[in-house]
Amino acid sequence: MRHPEKVPRDQGAALVLTLFATTLVMIVGTTILSITVNDLRSARLSRDSAAALDSAEAGVAQLAAHVRTYGISSLGCGPTECTGYAAEAAPVSVALEGGRRYEIWVEPVAPLPTHNPGVYLVHSTGRAGDGVRELEVEITVGTQPIGLPLAIFARSVDGGGDATVTRESIISTGCVFSRRQIKTEGVDVAFGIDAAVHSAQYVSTSNGNNRSCGPTSGAVHRNGACNTEFPWDQSVQGGSLAGRAGCAPAHAVEAYYGTKEYDGDADPDVVGSKVKNEASLRRLFGIPDQPFTDAQLDNLRAMAEETGTYFDRAGYTPSEIPARSDDQPHLVVFFDLEGRPANERLVDLKDVNGWARPASPACPEQSLLVVVVGGDVRLNGNQAMVANIVLTSPAPYGHVFKANGTADLIGTIYADSVDLTGTVDISLDDCFLQNLSPGLIDTTLVTSDYREVDRTDRP
Repeated sequence: MRHPEKVPRDQGAALVLTLFATTLVMIVGTTILSITVNDLRSARLSRDSAAALDSAEAGVAQLAAHVRTYGISSLGCGPTECTGYAAEAAPVSVALEGGRRYEIWVEPVAPLPTHNPGVYLVHSTGRAGDGVRELEVEITVGTQPIGLPLAIFARSVDGGGDATVTRESIISTGCVFSRRQIKTEGVDVAFGIDAAVHSAQYVSTSNGNNRSCGPTSGAVHRNGACNTEFPWDQSVQGGSLAGRAGCAPAHAVEAYYGTKEYDGDADPDVVGSKVKNEASLRRLFGIPDQPFTDAQLDNLRAMAEETGTYFDRAGYTPSEIPARSDDQPHLVVFFDLEGRPANERLVDLKDVNGWARPASPACPEQSLLVVVVGGDVRLNGNQAMVANIVLTSPAPYGHVFKANGTADLIGTIYADSVDLTGTVDISLDDCFLQNLSPGLIDTTLVTSDYREVDRTDRP
C-alpha cells in the first residue's frame, strides 16, 4: 500500500509569502493611488483658491477703473450706504474666462464730499471652481479739479457777430477783438465775479480782420482804467479803479481786482482793470501752461477707448457718439489728429446728438468732454450741447471756427483762438459745475487697507 507523497513545508510558506507580498503590493499601490488622488485634489483646490483670489482682486481693480472713468459720484454714496454702481442691494457680478466670477459692492466709510479724501470699503468675492475667496479692501479717494479754466479761454478771441456769454468770463492771453459784439452778462458762476473779458494784452472794439492788436486800435482802456461800457474788463492797459464809481466791481473785488504783487519788482501784477502780462493772468485765474499733462491726456485717451469714442480721424457718424443716458451720463470723446493731412483736421460737432440739457428744472447728471489734439473745431448749425470743449494744440491748429447758426453751448472752451462771429449763446450755471466731467477731476485712488475676510475650499 502506497502512501501519498508529503508536500514540502516550504511550499506552504512560499504561498503565504506570495499572498502577503501580493497584499502588500496592493496596499502600497492603493496608498500611492490615494495619495496621488489627494495630491491632485489638493493641487486643484489650491489652483481654484488662487484663481478665486485673482478674481476677487480683479473685482477691486474693476471698481477702481470705474471710479476713475465715471467719477466717484457714480457710486451714489451717502453717509450710510451707496445706491449707485456696486450698491450692496445690487452688487455687480461679472463672469470671467475659465468659469471664474467676481461680485463686488461698496460700503461708505467716510464718503466725499463731506470728507476729502473720502474712504470707501470694497467687498469683493471671487469664485473659481471649488475656490471662494473674499476680500475687504479699503480705498481712499481724493478729488480736485485739474486746473482747466471754467471759461472761454484762448490766445485770441474775435467777436464780430452777436454772441452772448452768460454767467461766464472770457480769458485771453492775447487780444480780444470786436468787444461790442460780445455781450457778457450775469455773475460768473465759476469765479464769482461779474462776467467780463480779461486779457493779458488788449481788449478792442476793432474787428480782428487785420489782426492788429495794440494800445490805440479801439482798445477799451486807451483813455484810462475805467471804461463804463465795459466796467469789469481787464487788460494790460488798465489800472486802479479806486474812486471810479462807474467801474466798481460788485463781486469778488479783492480776489480778482485787488492789488497783487507776484514777482517782487514793486510793480503791481494786478490792480483794478490792469493785468500786467500773461504770467500774471494765469496766476490770477489759476490757469496752467497746458490744459493737460501727458499723463492726463493718456488717461483721457483710455477713457474714450473704453467707451468706443476715441477717433484718429475728424469724421464720425452720429451713431458713433452715443447720446447721454442714465447708464452712461458721462462721456469723453477724443479726436487724435496729429499726423493727419491739413484738410482732414476739422471736427464738426453738429452731429453730436443727445447732449443738450433736458427742458426741466431738475439738474440731471451729465457731462461731455470733447478733446481735440492737432485739429480744429466747428460749432454751429443750431447745435445745442452741454460740454467742455478742449483743443490742446497751438496755431496753426486749435481754432474754434464760426460759432454761429444759433448754437447753444452750456460749458467751456479752451483753444488757441475762438471765432464768435455768429449768434452763439454760451453760458455756465451751477448745474454744470455740479456735474464736471470725471475727466476734469484729478482722482487719486489708493489702497489704505487690504484684508482677506474668508478663505473657503469647499469639498
